[in-house]
Amino acid sequence: MALTIDATSDSTISINDYLDYMNREIAVDDIDQIVDTAPVFASLLRDPTIVAAAINKELLNWREFQQENKYTAQTFLLGITDKFALRANVWMPPSEDPKIRAWEEKLYYYNVPHDHNFSFMTGGYCGSGYETIIYEYDYESILGLENETVPLRFLERTTLPKGKIMYYRASVDIHSQMPAREFSISLNLLPVNPADRLKTQYIFDPANQRIKEPVRNSTSSQSTVCCAAVYVGNNRTSELLDDLSISHPNARFRRNALRALSRREPSRVEDFLQRAARDNDPLVRGLLTEGQM
Repeated sequence: MALTIDATSDSTISINDYLDYMNREIAVDDIDQIVDTAPVFASLLRDPTIVAAAINKELLNWREFQQENKYTAQTFLLGITDKFALRANVWMPPSEDPKIRAWEEKLYYYNVPHDHNFSFMTGGYCGSGYETIIYEYDYESILGLENETVPLRFLERTTLPKGKIMYYRASVDIHSQMPAREFSISLNLLPVNPADRLKTQYIFDPANQRIKEPVRNSTSSQSTVCCAAVYVGNNRTSELLDDLSISHPNARFRRNALRALSRREPSRVEDFLQRAARDNDPLVRGLLTEGQM
């Protein structure tokens, strides 16, 4: 299950020293190594000045404020190396204004059960944190279709108060966060591993044990390109889609590339169906029976 790590520290460490240590000593794809560094992460959580210092640094250089930050508006990037990123997430209690509250729920992904296509270690930095319900599922056993039945196993209902450290597993753990009761900040350590980001993330419906929809992120945006290619592409577009329908590592992209090709070149539909039949992923092979080419 998602790990709750019992780790404490009597010392503190700077953001730069922490990231330098992680980058130098720890393998980005070794879960055990990363989990074993939890006491060092605890040293980071103990220092009440690091987030303020990082904010001050950004404000002094406001023209280049958070230029490397690719996350949502609630997230503040504290530092990044070629192997790890450290970010602070801000959690606000719900506004009394219904319009603002609706916006906050979307921003913070409150009450939206979802997984991540990357593993990460998280810890409470200040405040009582959010409450969350955690499930797990088997990514390799699903096709990834909307409304597809997916067995979910309830793990726990827990919180992330100051000092608590947890580790979430990529494409395994699902969590649904509820609004924080007070202003809180959590810190996240994220491996910079491009291979992880090729997996599709999902929003789930635990009550009905189903996939609700894919998360709209960079992977889904790549698939949107396939749709646009049908209408505004040219011969070179078809050549590129032809190659990527075989070589792209994400099955959803290969599926969408084949669908786009079938619309651009209807005379070759049978060729594209045969290609789908040879694909090693059932999501792509499903094109043969769904009648969506």
